[in-house]
Amino acid sequence: MRKYFVIFLISIVAILLAYLYGIRQSFTNKTSTVNASVVIEEIRKVNKLVSIEAELSELYSYKDYLNWDVSFLRKKALVRINAKVLAGFNLENMGIYIDSINHQVIISHFPDAEILSIDHDLDYYDITEGTFNSFSADDYNQINKKAKEIIREKAIESGVLNRVNERKKDIENMLKGILSAMGYSLEIKRMPTPSVRN
Repeated sequence: MRKYFVIFLISIVAILLAYLYGIRQSFTNKTSTVNASVVIEEIRKVNKLVSIEAELSELYSYKDYLNWDVSFLRKKALVRINAKVLAGFNLENMGIYIDSINHQVIISHFPDAEILSIDHDLDYYDITEGTFNSFSADDYNQINKKAKEIIREKAIESGVLNRVNERKKDIENMLKGILSAMGYSLEIKRMPTPSVRN
């Protein structure tokens, strides 16, 4: 009888340990839930000609503190920005007139180069928060906005727009060649750049 009682106790202990191990496993398993909903706010036609695609990488240091720059009042982050910059011409305001009698195509204004889009990713390194100063969603939004501004400035400084403007002549020559094969000539009227008044 004692033998059965010992076997019964061992079985109860084994079942209890298995149950507790299962509970512990369920608490340590990481569960992630992702919900996504796509909302299309606006679809529109665009007339943009991409001439250059540039990839840029930049390190950006962010620091914010309350009144005094001491550790418990400071938050900071080191951010690496990886970006793809598309530069070219926005053809929205370009006027094109076709004179079918004289077999001529007239472009009233060929636009200057501009940055058409910036697609960037941020990698956060060394995020440090103070006891009384921690990161909020607004801070991360500001970092994201500032990162885009930095990439825009760096792209302009690196001469991306100058390279696009240099390609303008190639594009004009290509258009002339295509129109010439169709029996048309191309005339581009240069508009004077408006003077900036203070």
